[in-house]
Amino acid sequence: MNAPQPPKPEDGARAQNRPLADDELIRYWDGIAAFLQVSVKTAQRYEKEFGLPVRRKRGPKGAVVYALRGELEAWLAEQPQTPPPPTPVPARRRPWVWPLALAVLIAAGGAAYVIAVSRPRPEAWRLDQHRLLVTDARGVTLWNHTFDTVLQPANFDRQGAPAVQPNIGEFVDLDGDGRREFLFLVVSRDEYKKAFYCFEHDGSVRFSVRPGVTVARTLRYGENTFAPPYGVARFVVVDEPDGRKSVLVISYDPTWFPSVVQKYDAAGRLNGEFWNDGRLWEAKVVELGGRRLLFAGGANNEHHAAGLAVLDYNHIAGSAPATNPHYRCANCPAGGPLAYFVFPQTDVARAVNAWPHVWRVNLDAPDRLSVWSLQTREPLAQGGPPGLPGALIYGFDSQLKLRSAEHVEGYRAVHGILTAAGRLDHAFGPRDERELYPVLRWNGRAFEQVTRPQ
Repeated sequence: MNAPQPPKPEDGARAQNRPLADDELIRYWDGIAAFLQVSVKTAQRYEKEFGLPVRRKRGPKGAVVYALRGELEAWLAEQPQTPPPPTPVPARRRPWVWPLALAVLIAAGGAAYVIAVSRPRPEAWRLDQHRLLVTDARGVTLWNHTFDTVLQPANFDRQGAPAVQPNIGEFVDLDGDGRREFLFLVVSRDEYKKAFYCFEHDGSVRFSVRPGVTVARTLRYGENTFAPPYGVARFVVVDEPDGRKSVLVISYDPTWFPSVVQKYDAAGRLNGEFWNDGRLWEAKVVELGGRRLLFAGGANNEHHAAGLAVLDYNHIAGSAPATNPHYRCANCPAGGPLAYFVFPQTDVARAVNAWPHVWRVNLDAPDRLSVWSLQTREPLAQGGPPGLPGALIYGFDSQLKLRSAEHVEGYRAVHGILTAAGRLDHAFGPRDERELYPVLRWNGRAFEQVTRPQ
């Protein structure tokens, strides 16, 4: 729900008597002045000379002054945003010193006084059941929006483990106009209601990615079809050369395996999409080897392993390659990745029945990239240390040649816990080192094995 709108003239009496929400009603001159970021005296002058919409209601101790947030927002929107330089006031009149701005415009037939009021700047946000509330630095609510689901304060996957994007709200100036938009990931216990919204600075919706509405494509994989809705998993903001920003949004089928990463420009126009036969988790744009590349990582269902697509960021299109028609998209947009890698499943993942996936992509140096293939994230033993990173790290050079493969430091601890619990039958050793390979790389027709550093 956007900021409340001012009532129609004929509904004024009814509007004054109806119940009002706490964040819609601004009480007393102190509250009105704080909302406008001016003194009480200046706010009173605004009412007298510029029609500031202030209401009064008679009470036992006299009239009570209040205002409706929507009416103040509408009044602010009508004021000039950037005043011209002020013209001196005639000497016989007392000069005015106004804390915001006073401009005297000389027009044909006389002088007109126009005030420009700066709008409060959105600085923070909070959740209240179904509502998102955006506030200024003092905690005053600037606008709110109501959703059809109870909003969760953090992003979790279906097992309850923290997902890859713990920060679900972000203030960003997408188009470089000096006003910050608010990007918000709707997190719900109902995965089919997880969505993405881009709000204007005033709370209106610039664009959104909503299940069953925005991503509405029905896909064919082999003889099976997969229809919307698709829930939204995360978003990523990307800086563009012209100073604007784009947004990458990952959506997925909560029941089955297709997922998609889509690129939206600052205005919300779709500028490409790539489909994967497995849940996508990571979307990272890097400059590597003189090219701007998008690394889209997650799971690869055909191989029950971790998968990574490398795409031309300026031409995102197509779907993940597959040798089995059951995992090959028959009606996705034309195109495909520049490269596609599959990283092996290890004994650790098999022991806990986990599905490996690419969790993180890092540009470690201008010519060096690391890819984390996560084997498990769940707590491994009753009372044991949670969050041990059971991951493998693969290093690539600027030409996407595999240069190294290793276990992260915590992998040995994960392996030890599973061995002590009887879920693995061997201590960490050469067998586990051999499990780092082979890595599969798509050659345009089939997957070929990479069995050692290149």
